[in-house]
Amino acid sequence: DGARKDEVVPVMPVLVRAADTASTDYFVSWRPQEGAPSNAVVAAPVGSLLWLVQGRYALELNGSQRQVSVQVGSGVAIGLGSLEVTTPKDFPMAERIKIGGSPPFVYVNGDVLFTLDTPYLVFPGRYRVTLEDGDVTAFVDVHSGEATRLRTLGARVSWPRCDVGESVRCKSPSVITLHAKQRPFVLGTVDAGTPFLVFEGEYEYGVEGLRGVLRRLKASHQGIQEEALARLRISYRVQRAAPKVRTDLLRLESQGDSLFGKSLDLLFQQPEEVVAPPGSYELTYFVGDPAGERTKVKRNLELASGSTSKIVVPIHSDKAAPSSLGAQAQKPAAEDMESGTEESTEGAAVQDESIDSQDAPNPSQATPTPASDRQNSLPTKLKPLRK
Repeated sequence: DGARKDEVVPVMPVLVRAADTASTDYFVSWRPQEGAPSNAVVAAPVGSLLWLVQGRYALELNGSQRQVSVQVGSGVAIGLGSLEVTTPKDFPMAERIKIGGSPPFVYVNGDVLFTLDTPYLVFPGRYRVTLEDGDVTAFVDVHSGEATRLRTLGARVSWPRCDVGESVRCKSPSVITLHAKQRPFVLGTVDAGTPFLVFEGEYEYGVEGLRGVLRRLKASHQGIQEEALARLRISYRVQRAAPKVRTDLLRLESQGDSLFGKSLDLLFQQPEEVVAPPGSYELTYFVGDPAGERTKVKRNLELASGSTSKIVVPIHSDKAAPSSLGAQAQKPAAEDMESGTEESTEGAAVQDESIDSQDAPNPSQATPTPASDRQNSLPTKLKPLRK
């Protein structure tokens, strides 16, 4: 603009090249000022010369960008690389599409959708790749002239099967939450039983409705690593206790190297069924005066993958049994009031075993309750964990 008719305007060559000779266009826009957009956009084939006047330009290809400055007397040459996000060889893609309605995909730099197992030409640089609509993220460096492949791993966490003849009692399948570094922040969610992908690294998973308990996720480079959750059915037995003595703060606390954290407090009537990651736990609760001294009772549990376990928990109360417990309420027995322990660490059998009345403490032997455990003396209703 503003040039005389007889004025010669110099132009310089710009070449964007790739080892792959497939026909692909990139886009060029003029930047009159640093960061300023322009309505002038030109498409040019990769591998062919483009002649431009002096100035600043933005080049874009498959969501990747490169800012260049064209100066009089010199050209610009940029070598492309390629980026491909691959799936495990035996990942059940057809099953995943049938369950989820669409194949998994990735976003590059937050907003550019890439199809899996497809190479894309991009400018050299570092890219943030995110699986589907969550925050399972990996960073990858792409270099000029090189083909970069980012591998994913497959996994599936299944809901435990229902016992024969007891289907009506089984809780409906829930959502699996994905985590990293044992943090409560949810990276993504997937329906139980649905195959899914993660990047290389250490991840944990949890179950929506059992907030606070995580298990290390196992995934496979070849297909999917499968694991089934465990079911624990809890029955509550009401027992008469001394004045101001009651059961409180019922929790599942994880044990071992693959489980982390502890659940929020469970209600005495709901849930009667808990679905949790398999592994070793302690079922813990306090018995005593919520405002004073209480005894912490511990019971060991081993929840096997895909199995259903049963246990009976005594609910000590100095009042009549709540009608909401119905048939589970029992008349207080004199021996229940006389026996007591300061703390129990004996293991409870997983299959259909009750926690006996020996758990009722002798108030004179009770140990003080830590301040952190007194703040919430009443059980809290479980709230679904949402992303």
